[in-house]
Amino acid sequence: MAPSLTSQEAQGRDVLEEEALVERPTRQAVALVTLAVVNFGLKYLTSMALANALGITSFERYAVAVASVVFCSTMVELGLGKQGLRLMPTLVEKGLYSLAAGYWRFTVRTVFVLATLTAGALTLMHDAFAAATASDEAIFLLPIVATVGVAAELVLACGAAIAATVTMRVVVPLVPLVFVTWAALSIPDQLTPRAAILAYGAGWLVGLLCLLVSFVKACPREVLRGAPRFDSRRWLRGGIGFLGVAIAISALIDGSVVMSELAQVPADDVSIYAVCIETGGFVLILVKSLDKFYLQQISAFIARGRLREIQRIRRRRATMMTSLCVLICAGVIVAGKPLLRTFGEEFVRGHFALCCITIATSAWTLTSLSQWLIAFIDGPVAALRISITGVFAVFTGIVILGPTQGLMGVALAYSVMVILMSALLASRARLTLSRLVKLAKKKKRKRKKREREFEAMERELGRAQGSPEKSRTEGD
Repeated sequence: MAPSLTSQEAQGRDVLEEEALVERPTRQAVALVTLAVVNFGLKYLTSMALANALGITSFERYAVAVASVVFCSTMVELGLGKQGLRLMPTLVEKGLYSLAAGYWRFTVRTVFVLATLTAGALTLMHDAFAAATASDEAIFLLPIVATVGVAAELVLACGAAIAATVTMRVVVPLVPLVFVTWAALSIPDQLTPRAAILAYGAGWLVGLLCLLVSFVKACPREVLRGAPRFDSRRWLRGGIGFLGVAIAISALIDGSVVMSELAQVPADDVSIYAVCIETGGFVLILVKSLDKFYLQQISAFIARGRLREIQRIRRRRATMMTSLCVLICAGVIVAGKPLLRTFGEEFVRGHFALCCITIATSAWTLTSLSQWLIAFIDGPVAALRISITGVFAVFTGIVILGPTQGLMGVALAYSVMVILMSALLASRARLTLSRLVKLAKKKKRKRKKREREFEAMERELGRAQGSPEKSRTEGD
């Protein structure tokens, strides 16, 4: 029988476990943030070069086309890629290779088929009911973009984090940047929005080839070539929560650009808004990477019932994020006009809209972890309900204000609705954690009460057993 640990030894073991939990992901978080900054820089340089080469009107076609494809790909992925990050390692660890083999096949096939059908349906709808829009020029890229999105998550699930992250953060945006730079210097007259969209698609195609090689190398042989077994219904239900979070982020960034065009906002205003939303969304890109680091700890602490640690993480994250958001907002207010001028003189009038968008995105950043907490604790449906409500509010505001107020109407609709949704998320997460803390305290009191009752029963039993012995002693 193993010797029991003293309280000091047990506390020391807990500290070591917590340090190990934090130390390993810390390096990963630094790498993720670094690659996120590189990714933002590559995309920003591409947009800057295209805005100067194409002009403000033609740039709108490229910006809306790219945003529509990214937004649609988020929808058709159904959260299956994010769920694979949690499910695939568990299945492999338990030796359920047939289910793991079935999951990656089911995910890739489902997403590719759904993306192809969605692209075809959108094309037919535009041909039948509406005039051609900028999104039509890139909708054929949807199957490739969506497949690359889930493939990257599957490669991550197999343990090849560096290969998957470098492919998505560096390789995919680097290909269109190289083409745009070459075309702007060599054949500036032939650089059109359609050529830029084709270069954008080429980056995703190269990324798909890189991910295919990485997946073959990283995936266990039993999972790669084993006989698959499927549990489709449970897998689809499990992806709902992840889909809700992904929809909220993509709809607020990419979906609002697409909705601006559909709401008949002037093309110049849509171009400026696309640049402002990309610039103001920089802090959100960083937080998406950091949240992966925090979620690893939160998931472990929920399993252990250490709710106070979750509250401590939220306070520590809020302190760090507040400082970062204040710094970025101050930078946008002071240097926003020179930054927008790099895209062209016409973009400078979007400075006030950029400030509003950056402030609203910072508020969303401070509460972005709340949506995951709601999904983890209250279930995916609760997170999905809040996400859909917020997205619907933003889109409704754009439809109402965009046609009459132009750029300022779209920016105000985005800013006001995002701030309100952020406040709602923070309030709901706070109530959820408070309820769990009260429930944990109640369970602790009941456990202590049972322990006291058990100890009292033991004492009574001991006295009952000692009474006959005492009587026999007195009789002798």
